[in-house]
Amino acid sequence: MDNPHTSFGQTSISDLPVALLHNILATLPSVKDITAFRLANRWSCSVVDDDSLWKQLVHDTHIQSIGSPQAWHCESHREQFQLLIHKFGGLLHAPLFLALHAPFGGLLVAKAEPPAIKLYSLIPYRLNL
Repeated sequence: MDNPHTSFGQTSISDLPVALLHNILATLPSVKDITAFRLANRWSCSVVDDDSLWKQLVHDTHIQSIGSPQAWHCESHREQFQLLIHKFGGLLHAPLFLALHAPFGGLLVAKAEPPAIKLYSLIPYRLNL
């Protein structure tokens, strides 16, 4: 009788194509989850360190005009994600937000304009027509 642990068709996660693993990792809810997977062993570390995963994560943020890593003075998509999107992604996703502190106050819009994130103040005014 065959050993059930060595039966035909048994595969491990390392048998999956890297592109498929990147798609799976990109669906994880947090970068912390990707980091936890990276710490499992050397193989998983190499999967997560592959810049094509981070390129996909940057693209999946749907932040308009995010630009290339070089436009942000980053050497890789991973660095771009860590320095820009991980820290400021929430700010860049919000179409408008209310600033209650001086000197801004009022409605603000944040836009990614490499190599900077620029804040624009919207000054509401009433038209009497």
